[in-house]
Amino acid sequence: MRVEYPVLCASGRCRPDEHGGPRETGGRSHVCPVCEDRARENLDALAAAWPDLQKRLTALRSPWGSEPVTGGGSTGIDLDERVSGTAHAAAELVAFYSRLVIAERGHTPPAASPSSLARWLARSQTPWLCAHPDQGVAASYVGDVADAWRDVRAAAYPVGTKTIRLPLRCSKLCPVPHDDGTMPEPDDDGEWPDGTRFVPCPGGMTATIHPDLQYVPDLVCDLNHGHRVPPAEWQRTGWKSAAKNQAATHRLLQTVDTSGVLDRSSVRVDT
Repeated sequence: MRVEYPVLCASGRCRPDEHGGPRETGGRSHVCPVCEDRARENLDALAAAWPDLQKRLTALRSPWGSEPVTGGGSTGIDLDERVSGTAHAAAELVAFYSRLVIAERGHTPPAASPSSLARWLARSQTPWLCAHPDQGVAASYVGDVADAWRDVRAAAYPVGTKTIRLPLRCSKLCPVPHDDGTMPEPDDDGEWPDGTRFVPCPGGMTATIHPDLQYVPDLVCDLNHGHRVPPAEWQRTGWKSAAKNQAATHRLLQTVDTSGVLDRSSVRVDT
């Protein structure tokens, strides 16, 4: 079916009138290249933030998983409901657009978790969704993922959150794109397709510190947010020695220790 695309971007999130108005689409999509790129970036960011959103929700509950951790009153309950509601809405959104792709294109995502679906939509399906025969689908897609990322970011990284950059290199591997330019994706068990090639990741490690931190943070790669080192691993002296940068770990421990959540009796810090 031949689709007539508009000259100007149909997304309500495009450039406002006071700054020149909507950009041109180039005749290949309902939205301009900038809005298409932003949709892709928003979904990639949502996928990267998903583990932090889940940790944020877990940290709001007691060890028994029934009562939120709160300083009093109903604030903790409200916060718990807001974070869980954001997670549910984002999961429903990526599932909806994934079902649309499956039904109309016959493409199947490699994994079904919300973060995997978001990454799959971003890297493999965004151009098709932005050029969907129904202009309303394309315009809604751009706006929906922008709203979802805004809400996930606010829930996962509340005001006062700070990210510190550590002089540690990422120790993970990055997959090499297929010959057609698409990226291989692991399944829900973390298994990569046969024949996937890898190269060392050139990224560096960061840590996100929450103002009401209830857990020690993961170390996260600044280039590939899926590359994470959990506290159980980075607190080990063996990992610090392998990283060959004990000063960086010491800096992180000093920052995290202000929350009182770090058990220093189990961690040796060499200075």
